[in-house]
Amino acid sequence: MAFSSFAFAIILAILYIVGCIAIANGDTFSIDLIHRDSVDSPFYDSYQGEFLLNISNGNPLHQVLAIADTGSDLSWIQCEPCIHCYNHTGLLFNPHRSSTYKPVTCDTNTCKVIGIIDANCSLTRNCPL
Repeated sequence: MAFSSFAFAIILAILYIVGCIAIANGDTFSIDLIHRDSVDSPFYDSYQGEFLLNISNGNPLHQVLAIADTGSDLSWIQCEPCIHCYNHTGLLFNPHRSSTYKPVTCDTNTCKVIGIIDANCSLTRNCPL
């Protein structure tokens, strides 16, 4: 349990730093931490212990409700156009409507770490995820 709390604290610290960097660059990024048992949670009155994140990113803001996962350092949201995406009821992030969106190119370490460089990289030069 101590490791889980420590990992959760590290994730919150990283998210705080990312938020500070985004604000300093004039970008928009915010996170609300919502306990699963909170009246603000769509999973209210559950016996589970997850924490939900209400993440707002882009300009104009796009809100996403996510579960805090301490098992990975990768954070992502589904963007338009998305053919093989996880089915959900919310709107997808539209990068063409955001003034702060910047694509990740295939030659960056960020894209290489994911390990999903495909044929589209040679066409668009942008990371597929």
